Amino acid sequence: MKNRLVRSNVFPFHNYGFQEGLTHAKNLGGDIELALNQHTIIGVFPWKYNKLEACPFRIVAFLDC
Repeated sequence: MKNRLVRSNVFPFHNYGFQEGLTHAKNLGGDIELALNQHTIIGVFPWKYNKLEACPFRIVAFLDC
C-alpha cells in the first residue's frame, strides 16, 4: 500500500516492502519437498478482494512441465 505511515520496524518487510508493491507468501505447507531440485511452474491464485493487505490464496507447483 503506497503512502502508508510506518510506525514500527518490528516486521520491516510488511512495512517497507508492501509500500513498493512487493508481495510475499508465508506459512506454506504440504508436499514442498516434492518440488525440490526440479524445474517447476509456480501458480499463485489469490481470492479477489479489494483494499486488503492480505488475503487467502492457493499456491500450486506444476511439476514435469
